[in-house]
Amino acid sequence: MIGTILFFSIKSNSLSYSEYEQLVDKQENFYFVLSKKDCSDCIEFNKYLKSGENIYEVDLSKNKRLDEWRTFIQENDVKLVPSLYEVRDGKVTKIQGEGSAKKLYSNYKKMEKY
Repeated sequence: MIGTILFFSIKSNSLSYSEYEQLVDKQENFYFVLSKKDCSDCIEFNKYLKSGENIYEVDLSKNKRLDEWRTFIQENDVKLVPSLYEVRDGKVTKIQGEGSAKKLYSNYKKMEKY
C-alpha cells in the first residue's frame, strides 16, 4: 500500500525528496505523511486535520514520487500508508499507528504537544 507532495490545510507547497533532505539538514521541525489518493485511511486522516495543522503530504500514488522516496521507504520499513513522521532538530521519528488514520492522528496530537 505504498507519489506528489502537498501541504495539508493552509499550504499547497510541493516538497521533493531533495527539499525534504534540505529541511532535515537545516534542522527544521515539521511533520510529513506518506499516503496514496486511493487509500481510505489516508483520506480519513486528511479529514481529521484542522486548518493550520502543518503536515506535508507525500502522495505515493504517482510512480515518479514513489521512485523518489523509495530509499526512504525501504530504510524506514514503511509497510502501510498513511505513515506519519516527525522531523525535529534533524532527527526523523516514525509516529506509531501506520495504516490507521485514527491511531495515527491520536498519536500525532500527543506528540504535537511537546
